[in-house]
Amino acid sequence: MGINTPEIGYRGKPSEAGAVTAKEYLKTLVLHKKVYIERDIEREDHYGRTLAYIFLEDGQHINLALVRRGVATLSLHPPNLKYAKRLQLAQHQAEKSRLGLWALEPYQAKKVELIADKKLTTWGRFYARVQKVSHSKKGSKLWLNTTTYVWISVANKRYFPELARYKGRRVEIRGWPRKRGKNWSINAIHSSQLLIKP
Repeated sequence: MGINTPEIGYRGKPSEAGAVTAKEYLKTLVLHKKVYIERDIEREDHYGRTLAYIFLEDGQHINLALVRRGVATLSLHPPNLKYAKRLQLAQHQAEKSRLGLWALEPYQAKKVELIADKKLTTWGRFYARVQKVSHSKKGSKLWLNTTTYVWISVANKRYFPELARYKGRRVEIRGWPRKRGKNWSINAIHSSQLLIKP
């Protein structure tokens, strides 16, 4: 819970960058050791998978250790935010030190225009300037150009600062691009995905 790791390949598909390293590091932490789990607000995700934080008997927080080592990225899903601040700090430090995934090419920030040009649908970091902010009953769109926007639902709006603050600012959005009709969208559910840059 609170993190995402690159996927190991299966059925002939190649592993994602950094996946094998993440798996091997996790094995060094937990293999043949007793662990216990700690819940947050929700017990399962929408796929029916158990949501939990993993700890060793000595209290070591495994989710946090993976982020600190740079082999996992932050993936906060409100309302499950018990360790959000610690995880955010760990990622900031790993990213600043270019540890693990943060040194790999697929995890470097790219121009938002590449989403449409290359039809990207895998997790990525994209930068642009917010051109305008539009609102509807279901949520808000932060337009990064004429075809790409960040979507923030009404339910998740409370996890962001006032959206008007983003207008005209250079930002980095982290997430999975999806085609929505003629446009491209990245769903943002927590402010840790949408960073204001200098």
